[in-house]
Amino acid sequence: MTNDLPMKSATVLPTVRIGVQGVRKNVDLDSEFWAINWFDRRFEKLYDFYNLLAWPMVKKAGARVLFKGKLLTRLEGTVQLEREALLIVTYPNVDNFLAMLSDLKFQMIGMLREIAVSKFVFGFMDRVGEHELPSSKARSYRGGNKYLVHHFKVRNKGSEQDFEKEVGLTGILDAAEVHGGIRSLFAGTTKARVGVVKAVDKFHAGRFFMEGMLVWEADKESELREFWKSEASLIFRQSLSMEYAGLFKRIL
Repeated sequence: MTNDLPMKSATVLPTVRIGVQGVRKNVDLDSEFWAINWFDRRFEKLYDFYNLLAWPMVKKAGARVLFKGKLLTRLEGTVQLEREALLIVTYPNVDNFLAMLSDLKFQMIGMLREIAVSKFVFGFMDRVGEHELPSSKARSYRGGNKYLVHHFKVRNKGSEQDFEKEVGLTGILDAAEVHGGIRSLFAGTTKARVGVVKAVDKFHAGRFFMEGMLVWEADKESELREFWKSEASLIFRQSLSMEYAGLFKRIL
């Protein structure tokens, strides 16, 4: 890993130091970021119990849940890139996140998550575009909207200043507005990775294979499928070296 990338860390156990490292030099770790949790569940009831215990501490850290969903069907990509659940949570900054991880009570509760989930993928993104923050109150989603989750890597990396533009997110978001019937719930590019910090500040990043994510919302599933096959979507996807897309049921 490049040593001049921005990084913050905290000792969470006597022999364990966790770090958050930006993926580019201009990443601001003191600003808001969006945690992407992409995983399968081994024991659904145990995972629900973990959430019940962990949520007060997550909320104390200033976090808010934007989206929690369960996979219905795959549209594109391999089973290796697929997970059955997506959770997107925003934190005000890295310091609050690391302070939460350093709390012994949270660490003990976190042992339940380790048992309850599998193939866990976790990383941080910047959100593209202007959006209101989600509510700080966790609640069940009872609406009838449909969702399409699309994560990807790009062939050519964008510059530090115009990463979102060069990835193509600006263009696809504009195209969705023209297309009609499709709304962007979340559009983001990878901001930072979480990992273990060893001797001499050597950072070992955890697994996070996404460079971008789009979560589309529509009143009908047919509208999502139509947009997925649209010319604008196909043009955007030509710039990708890896992608996965699936239809999701929203839970939260």
